[in-house]
Amino acid sequence: MAMIQWIVVADASRARIFETPQAGSDGEQRLQQVADLANPHGRAREADLVTHSAGRARPGARTGIAEDSASEHSVEVFSREVARFLESAHGEHRYDRLRLFAAPKLLGKLRRDLSDGVRRVMAEQKDKDIAWFDDGNVDRYFKMTH
Repeated sequence: MAMIQWIVVADASRARIFETPQAGSDGEQRLQQVADLANPHGRAREADLVTHSAGRARPGARTGIAEDSASEHSVEVFSREVARFLESAHGEHRYDRLRLFAAPKLLGKLRRDLSDGVRRVMAEQKDKDIAWFDDGNVDRYFKMTH
């Protein structure tokens, strides 16, 4: 039975998961996307994430909320969501080996949130933000670098 490898490319707003190349009808191998997880708050501005009650604070006043706390919380929640997805898929034996490429802001949180079982099958992890690449460029990136 062939070993199934998953490649995760992620940033604060999106995590795409690809399976190792499979030969297409033309004989060329291409990554196959198996999941696309989104965090709509990942690219939002802090002011858009924090709401205030009318009349409670004047415009421009300090609210006591640590700067970037809402966006930081959004990334933490997304990290846990990605980690749960990977744990569930690992439990279902959907992959045998994992490679993780994530923006630095997310990578540290994912390292913390991934289960021991998922960590054991982790073959590679890099703080590389390629989640914004389209599918063809992700495929070319891995053909050129690996």
